[in-house]
Amino acid sequence: MNFHSSGSCRVAQLIYGESEVKCTGSIKAARIESAGAVDIAGSVHSDSVRAANAKVDGGGSIGSLTCDTASINKKVGGRGALFLPFMRKRSKLSIDRLVATGRVDADHCTVGDITADSVYVGRDCTVGRIRFKTDCRIEQGAEISQKPQKV
Repeated sequence: MNFHSSGSCRVAQLIYGESEVKCTGSIKAARIESAGAVDIAGSVHSDSVRAANAKVDGGGSIGSLTCDTASINKKVGGRGALFLPFMRKRSKLSIDRLVATGRVDADHCTVGDITADSVYVGRDCTVGRIRFKTDCRIEQGAEISQKPQKV
């Protein structure tokens, strides 16, 4: 069973899709979970997001994001940047804690704490603390509060 939403979706407790949770627009739920992928293009507000593969392109806030791999706002600033003057300004994504067993690619967001095997932080990111196992790459211009720590 999958969960797909387009537009605005608000759920008091849990949104679950066995292989996929896909949302375009805005989504608000206490918890969002999938054994497969969570793919959000728009605004997200959730205390907890859990998935094998998490992809978020948008703004909002997430308390805890737990996954195998994460791609955060990697589309922002690409070819679409040419059209930014015509687009509505969206808020930056804020994540309190991001834990991944694999790779994290993050840009255009604020993250309190990242723990992952491999970490890439783009120039428009603000991160409090990074803990990594194999490699960590930080673009010039990113704001990192503490020196990344290899664990």
